[in-house]
Amino acid sequence: MSSAGPYSQAQNFTHMFNMVDFPSLIEKPYTGKNNSIYSFLCSNKKLTKFKYIVDVSRLSNILDDYNANFTLFCPEDEFIPDNIIDNITLNQAINIVKYSMLKNRITQELLTYTPFSKLKTLNFYNDLYIKSFDGKIYINNSDITIKIPDIKASNGIIHIIQGIILPEFLS
Repeated sequence: MSSAGPYSQAQNFTHMFNMVDFPSLIEKPYTGKNNSIYSFLCSNKKLTKFKYIVDVSRLSNILDDYNANFTLFCPEDEFIPDNIIDNITLNQAINIVKYSMLKNRITQELLTYTPFSKLKTLNFYNDLYIKSFDGKIYINNSDITIKIPDIKASNGIIHIIQGIILPEFLS
């Protein structure tokens, strides 16, 4: 019988490959599934404040659901006041996001050819009132209009609007 002696591990380098890869342990920010409403929010630099509201509301998984079918009215950063972002609570964020969402895909064409519409939002207490007049679409009898319509995502449609839609108790 032969023995390798005390130096049997001298030619075995497998212990060197059993290391933890520390850079892979750093969590990368979630940017959503391919072409979802949430991935659009993550990739657009002018929608960071609304994305922050979505993240605070913990509703990003809904906006990322492939089987969903939503319309989202999303304001650009310039139309969201800083005081809303600075002092927002979980409940307020949930209400803002749900008030900006409809259960079905509603295109600009449908909104344009209907002079006045009352649409049910995901926020149980508030409806959206849409008025089409003189080639523009007005939301909630205010000066909020659609700036960029019909951005198609895998799970819905996004309309970029010129103003933030706030539930009645927040406005």
